[in-house]
Amino acid sequence: MELLIQRGAEVDRSDLTRRTPLSWAAEYCQLKAAKLLIDYGAEINAEDDEWGTPLFWLMYTGPEEDMMHQLCVLNWSQSLGKCLLLKK
Repeated sequence: MELLIQRGAEVDRSDLTRRTPLSWAAEYCQLKAAKLLIDYGAEINAEDDEWGTPLFWLMYTGPEEDMMHQLCVLNWSQSLGKCLLLKK
């Protein structure tokens, strides 16, 4: 995945439901993939068609504590302390 990103793949490219790679990585608890995407500037609060964010999808599928902690910390640093499940 890193090679694809280095060669120009968009980290926030969304599918037909506006879900991003980070959203899918969060849903399937893929911490290494999520960290890589975030390191390359993926938007942590990107909302899909159902107003779900990556953190929401992580919680929805059954939280994996280490990944949830990482997303909250990264969300906090990118959002000036707003660790939200859903943006309103």
